[in-house]
Amino acid sequence: MDHMISKQNSQLFVDATTKRIPIACPVHTPTPVQLRGTMHALSHIVRSEGIGALYAGLPPTLLIAVPSTVLYFTSYDLLLAAAKRKYPDHADAVPFVSGSLARCVAATVVSPIELIRIRMQAAPNAGSFAAVIQRSIAGGFVALWRGLVPTLARDVPFSAMYWGIFELLKKHLAALPALQATDNPAQTQLGIAFVAGATSGSLASVATQPFDVIKTKQQIETFSSSAETGKPLRVWRLMHEIVRTEGVGT
Repeated sequence: MDHMISKQNSQLFVDATTKRIPIACPVHTPTPVQLRGTMHALSHIVRSEGIGALYAGLPPTLLIAVPSTVLYFTSYDLLLAAAKRKYPDHADAVPFVSGSLARCVAATVVSPIELIRIRMQAAPNAGSFAAVIQRSIAGGFVALWRGLVPTLARDVPFSAMYWGIFELLKKHLAALPALQATDNPAQTQLGIAFVAGATSGSLASVATQPFDVIKTKQQIETFSSSAETGKPLRVWRLMHEIVRTEGVGT
């Protein structure tokens, strides 16, 4: 009798080890959070990922800051001075062209670092700076410039509008009689520069914001499953997808 029970237990053990036993476990799917503005997004990130998540992508950001600023402003000053000497009759148009060309140079040079920064910020668990670089070049060295087209579509018009409007506003504001009769020229010039910069920057930002959204989405695309094919969405197709699925206000 004991022998029969032992044999049955042994058979049960064999069946348990050779057959798959389905186990039903509830799967928790996190509910997407509807963010209600900048402060709500800030508090949500700190609560869910920690304050360190606010500084994700800081190393490449610091690497971008110096070369981008130096290249941009140096190129702009050199191009502006050369164009004014060569085309003195088109002084009002020179800032538009100089700003555009200067931004082309700066954006192309720092585009790979900008790509790494965006991906580190978009994926907190993406790994180290070197790991993100290695993954980014998996599709080839040229993949580091993914997102350059929408970057130029954003930055070139922005720079053209910013510098063109900035220089024109400075010129016209400085010519106002009320501002010319001031007792503090330095303070007046500072105020003129502030108003011109704030106005031109606001107008340029509003006009080019859609391309900033497209650039960011295209640069983080390869971190999604749909991008593993190595065929990123084109700029206009991506814009159409964003409008269709998320609306114009996105």
